Amino acid sequence: MREILAGVIVGYGLALVLAPVAALTLLRLARSSAAVRRAVPERTNLLALIVVVHAFAMYLLAALGLVLGLALKGMEDRWPDGGMGSPNAVYTGLVAAVVVMLALPLAVAGWQWRGAVLMGAGVAAALFGWALPWLAEVG
Repeated sequence: MREILAGVIVGYGLALVLAPVAALTLLRLARSSAAVRRAVPERTNLLALIVVVHAFAMYLLAALGLVLGLALKGMEDRWPDGGMGSPNAVYTGLVAAVVVMLALPLAVAGWQWRGAVLMGAGVAAALFGWALPWLAEVG
């Protein structure tokens, strides 16, 4: 149960940090992209956009944290050994591999967003791959 709660906490914490950054990024992209401009009109209130992005990110990332917490719980019974700075090296390696597989095509395809995608992937891998097992262990 500690692993699941740790996953939800990490997902919610990431949503708190992600919402303002994503809202500002969307407003910047709306200036240059017609597709984003359709989703985010020109005179959109920044605070309203942050609330909408946070509501979406809160549910999505908390659910993702819950699933990753379940995966950690399942892996701790089979592979409890630590490594790579984590209490469970297999879990951390799996999360890092999945994050790289998801972020790499986005970083290659969207050269304008490469820095943001790589930074977001690093933060997601650090929080879900390393912070989640440590938080579950402290539990």
